[in-house]
Amino acid sequence: MGKNSNIIFDYNKASNPFSGLGRFCIDLGNSLQQLLPSELFHFYTDESSISDNVIRKSELVKQESIPGTIFHATHQESKLLPKSASTKFIITVHDLNFLFKYRDPFRIAWRLYKLNRKVKRADAIVFISEFTKSSFLENCNVSSHQILKVIPNGNSLDVNSKSTEPDHKPSGKFIFSMGIISAKKNFHTLLPLLSDNEELSLVIAGENTGSYALDIMEMAIGLEVSDRIYFPGKISESEKLWFYTHCEAFVFPSLAEGFGLPVIEAMSCGKPVFLLRSSSLPEVGGDVAYYWEDSDPENMKQIFRSGMIQYNSSSESEQKIKEHAARFTWQKAASAYAELYDSL
Repeated sequence: MGKNSNIIFDYNKASNPFSGLGRFCIDLGNSLQQLLPSELFHFYTDESSISDNVIRKSELVKQESIPGTIFHATHQESKLLPKSASTKFIITVHDLNFLFKYRDPFRIAWRLYKLNRKVKRADAIVFISEFTKSSFLENCNVSSHQILKVIPNGNSLDVNSKSTEPDHKPSGKFIFSMGIISAKKNFHTLLPLLSDNEELSLVIAGENTGSYALDIMEMAIGLEVSDRIYFPGKISESEKLWFYTHCEAFVFPSLAEGFGLPVIEAMSCGKPVFLLRSSSLPEVGGDVAYYWEDSDPENMKQIFRSGMIQYNSSSESEQKIKEHAARFTWQKAASAYAELYDSL
């Protein structure tokens, strides 16, 4: 698989391991590096310490002269683009979240125009979920010669590693969520869950650079639960593991997800997961997650109550959830990408 191709893998997003794209590049890149011959697999990045097989921007033209070279742009915003028509080009599309983020139709049209220009050059387009693929086909153009393939992400969490107890955490029971603190994550809809249980706190970890967290706190003050809301910010992998293993449940009411890595991470710890039935989340959660049909507070509270009762009443719940999460591995994803490289 992929043994005859010279692969250039865009690794630049790995500089931010706290982001979803960063984890994607790190974990898929490492798995591919173990799978493919070292003399043929190269990281395109400005970070020189990650591997001996690093390709700089100034070296790309030289690499294109090697027969069978494949450029893999690991996300749709990647600046990696081959100039030679003989060089094969793969692009991984993670999401079209800007369709939900922006209200300005001209801004959406501009983003779609740029995406179409990018993918037009591609010999193969990979999507991380069926939802992302369907969203793409509804809004973008493809050619008959292009290969379209869905390759799900793997689980980035090492459940066997040592966890680190965070400094900023509740003293009692808590439910956990994580992601960039933005409106599309819909975190504010979780606050009514605290009204039903005065001993329960909510932890929302992730990058917090906007005003949405302030909006959440204002709503929490109105509901008189503000003393039970925690924003620890960016957390390390070991701290994340601690939150997963110690939370009562993982709660994720996001409105738009290309995949939803935290869902699989929480499930790999055997935790009950509550999701909004939207975008790609039902694909990832499968039949072992609990779903909110909408963001109605009473509906969310009822589903959470019944879900927790069901989870705690069965001794098999934890194991079934872990088994579901085990289906998503970076080794499996890397093998699928290697087969795609080989097919080109």
